[in-house]
Amino acid sequence: AQLKQSGLTRALYQQRVDRAALDTAGVAATVRAGGYRVVFDGFQHSSFTDLEVLRPASPDGPSGARGVRAVETYLAEFLNMTLSGRRSVLFGGRARPYRGVWLSTPTA
Repeated sequence: AQLKQSGLTRALYQQRVDRAALDTAGVAATVRAGGYRVVFDGFQHSSFTDLEVLRPASPDGPSGARGVRAVETYLAEFLNMTLSGRRSVLFGGRARPYRGVWLSTPTA
């Protein structure tokens, strides 16, 4: 139903997913100091703006105000960890407070 609403076919959607995976793999291959990848299911470019607050809630992942809180939570945790040297429950893989948010660490 979501593909139909977006005007996409399954094949075109899969092509975009595959292309994004290649782009991500290429970027990850250039990171030499390690890093983290946080994926928010269903997020689009505008999801990282105030427009996200206007979206309705979704059972599949964070959206709306909950999506904004998820981004804020992961960003604050990352900054506290990297700039202040604090241990991180989120980035240590011991917590997953938001459904539809996935964390991975590229091998360096």
